[in-house]
Amino acid sequence: MQYLESSKPHFILKDSSGRPRWVIRYYEAKRGQSYVTSVGSFHAPSSDRIVISSVQRVRSQYVPGTSKRFRWDPEAETAESKKLKASLGKHPPDFILSEFLKAHGDRLRQDISDGNVGASLEPGLVEFYPGVYDNLIGKFFKSTKDGEIILDPTKRLVRKSLQAQTQSK
Repeated sequence: MQYLESSKPHFILKDSSGRPRWVIRYYEAKRGQSYVTSVGSFHAPSSDRIVISSVQRVRSQYVPGTSKRFRWDPEAETAESKKLKASLGKHPPDFILSEFLKAHGDRLRQDISDGNVGASLEPGLVEFYPGVYDNLIGKFFKSTKDGEIILDPTKRLVRKSLQAQTQSK
């Protein structure tokens, strides 16, 4: 199988066999600089921040198909997803986003203490994929009056992720 390369960095959650299972695509945005989003709109953030472009499951369960091609097996994918969730102890998107926050903890804590956003979801992402990000927004983010979806340091999982990094030092 061939993988595509991307100019944006990725944070990857792999299963016990080393296979990528969930991916966060993100970039470092600078205040006032214009960016083209994944959904084709433009935005210029009001502060430096990490912008999350997507949180996606990587399909990993394929079976041989016709003409030397492989076919995705949704039943096997569901079974493997349940195993992954059991091994992580929580829903995989919650786990990878918590780990992402821990990995960027120093920067995020500094941004938040300076009164900045720290991280946000890419503008247009929620509208383009209605319902897909609702669970993560409810646990990690909040909407601003300007319509931005920014990291909410008062949410339990955000506090826990950022504290875990501090305590491990």
